[in-house]
Amino acid sequence: MGSAKNWTKKEIEYLNENWGKFTLAYISIRLKRTMIGIVIKAKRMGFGASSRADEYITARQVATLLAVDGHTVERWIKKHDLKTTRKVLLFKTRFYLVKLPDLCRWLENNQDRFDSRRIELYSLGHEPPWLKMKRIKDKKLAKNRFKIWD
Repeated sequence: MGSAKNWTKKEIEYLNENWGKFTLAYISIRLKRTMIGIVIKAKRMGFGASSRADEYITARQVATLLAVDGHTVERWIKKHDLKTTRKVLLFKTRFYLVKLPDLCRWLENNQDRFDSRRIELYSLGHEPPWLKMKRIKDKKLAKNRFKIWD
């Protein structure tokens, strides 16, 4: 068995910049290192799954937060300009990440696309004035509005 070669500063910078942007296989090819070696180095550097919990929430979490179907959020991303970042996990799993301020801005500009009655109080971290007004308006709507058809 040979000893592992030391990581250069350039390789560490590359890994830091591209962890989560590209697949593990792609990073492995670019760095000419094994996938196992890259995973070990990433863990030692403190990288977990490639999403950053403090900055982003996943599109699935947005769907849960707003009590809508995941496909609805995907449609908002593709057709209604919900700003996201696309990330890749270790191998090929790809997913969308949304910054909370971007989500709040989008919700404010697209109030007709969601029902505020389904959102728990303070689930966005704070209650902006526009959301308080939307809650008042949505209370007056028919109970079956925004309801999923059977």
